[in-house]
Amino acid sequence: MKEEQTASKPQGDETTPDELMESFQGRSVKSIVVFTLIIHGVILLGTSIPFLIEKVAGKDTSEMSEEERIQLAVKEATSSLRDIADEHGLNVQDISNQFASGKKKPKAPAKEQPNQPTPDPQPEKEKSELEKELDVKADGPEIPKVEDDDEDLFK
Repeated sequence: MKEEQTASKPQGDETTPDELMESFQGRSVKSIVVFTLIIHGVILLGTSIPFLIEKVAGKDTSEMSEEERIQLAVKEATSSLRDIADEHGLNVQDISNQFASGKKKPKAPAKEQPNQPTPDPQPEKEKSELEKELDVKADGPEIPKVEDDDEDLFK
């Protein structure tokens, strides 16, 4: 019988649709669907376990004072800042200062070399007529008056 299967098999590594279906023949659709649902359930449960453990075994902050909750939040934020700084190769203090002030850290001025003279700042050029015209602020168009204020459009 194996000789018949090898003789009927096309040359090379090609697989026919009939050969692919051989593994499913004799099985019911119900067993295939149940197997698929079990696999999906295992995957969902496996990926949800860390979240569930944190929710169940996590700290209860409802009985903490406001100061203790603030300290806990600061610890978590500091930990997150350290992780971000390590990931991007930055200094933690620089990131913390930037968050505290809301401003970016000013860049250090370029060092001037003593042998080279500093270039003179370019004098401001006069504005052309078009630039002067653009700088003038004009009033907008007039708003037309509404003729009948008493008329209700939604009646």
